[in-house]
Amino acid sequence: MAEAPDTSARRLDLLQFNLRELSRWASAEAEQVEVLETGLTQERARADQLASLLAAQADRQQAPAPAAAAPPRRRGRAAVISWDMGHNPAGRAMVLYDLLAAAGWETELVGPLWPRFGGRLWPPIARSDRTIRTFPCDRLEQFWPAALGLAATARFDLVVICKPRLPGILLGSLIAKAAKCPIVLDVDDFELSFTDEESAVPLDALEADAGAALAEPYGNLATRACESVIRDAPQIVVSNVALRARYGGILVRHARNEAAFNPARFDREGERRNLGIAADDFALIFVGTPRRHKGVLRIAEVLDALPDKRFVLHLVGDITDKRDIRDLEAFRNARVVRHPGCDFDDLPRIISAADAVVLLQDPAHPISQYQIPAKISDAAAFGLPVITTAVPPTRDLAELGLVTVIDPEALGDTLTALMAERDRFPGGCRPAVREAFETELGFAVNGPRLELAASRAAKAGTGLPASFQRLLDIAEEAYRRHRAASRPAPPPGRRRRK
Repeated sequence: MAEAPDTSARRLDLLQFNLRELSRWASAEAEQVEVLETGLTQERARADQLASLLAAQADRQQAPAPAAAAPPRRRGRAAVISWDMGHNPAGRAMVLYDLLAAAGWETELVGPLWPRFGGRLWPPIARSDRTIRTFPCDRLEQFWPAALGLAATARFDLVVICKPRLPGILLGSLIAKAAKCPIVLDVDDFELSFTDEESAVPLDALEADAGAALAEPYGNLATRACESVIRDAPQIVVSNVALRARYGGILVRHARNEAAFNPARFDREGERRNLGIAADDFALIFVGTPRRHKGVLRIAEVLDALPDKRFVLHLVGDITDKRDIRDLEAFRNARVVRHPGCDFDDLPRIISAADAVVLLQDPAHPISQYQIPAKISDAAAFGLPVITTAVPPTRDLAELGLVTVIDPEALGDTLTALMAERDRFPGGCRPAVREAFETELGFAVNGPRLELAASRAAKAGTGLPASFQRLLDIAEEAYRRHRAASRPAPPPGRRRRK
């Protein structure tokens, strides 16, 4: 049976639209100076290695270090996918990017920018020299053709999808399918703790409601459907032991570069003066978004009640919730100093000024059951005491001496004890904590773990898992329906005379 003329016209219109999008992205690809970007990445890796050796020599006053090792051999091109490049998910993607780049991969951070989450590059990396490829979109109609175009014009040897969210899985699967390369799926949160229901749904449920659910493909139903396909990934990596117990996979921590995060590099007293920290102040520094479940208000409450006013909480980052600002200001006897957010490259300098880091996550909050703060790695790199509540993701770190677990009611006494012993640690660095950091939270241990995941993914083959392919099919059909619905109705045809 012949197609109706209006159906044929709609299909032709859709084909022409996709061709225009592919052409636009091909042109953008040609404009990138890939040789320069590759050179910068390699030079940064060489500099990091040399700086690490020199800093370790100065800090520990050991015999002269051996000659710097040769730079890592080039492994190929790797894409690290973030489902949104405008807020916190980009932070974990950055960690994986840095680990791969240090191992010799020519790496790119890739992902969309959704207006709902700011629509601009995540500030901590906005001015970095990392290679970043992104595109703006607000609905599936913009995301899908842009993702198709990117996949058609970029070639990679490895795809690492950071977080099991639908935009990331779709984009990563399209790129991997076009390039015929392996996929590693990274899980660093229990994503359902951010949705209205903490239960997965089968792909049938997503397909049945794809029109509404995929209009904004990062929504609740899409995220719950992605939960059901996590274990289908060729290789999984996770950020903490609680997630490993749930999903399996290889443990790749929120790692920090041992050379960049080295107390020997910084003028601690000078940095304290820059932040307005007095010589006898005991500075608790919190860098990042101070949300309620992270315990910032509880810290202020304890400081408000403590008679010793040398304890000061420094918050580095924007507070977006006006209720939190109001509640913080209610603790009038607590010394709380707010600072603007910082670039990631400035983070070590700020942490170097701290006396301790306190992370009182709410043990009853769903997010705290699987989320581990990267702030632990930041602080441990400088040998700082890290005080936490008892939550599953940090249990093994307590055994390693990287965190001290307390009941929140004991925070005042714990801080007082730390104040009393700080003269034992000139410069604030506790050598045992720094050594534990190097053992578990540095690049030297986590880089090989990510390499192992990449190797296993390659051995598993380059074909997409069936569930990932089905997600692509569901998204493509939803896109076609959205495009058809958005086209103006054709003018009514003339009636034939009988």
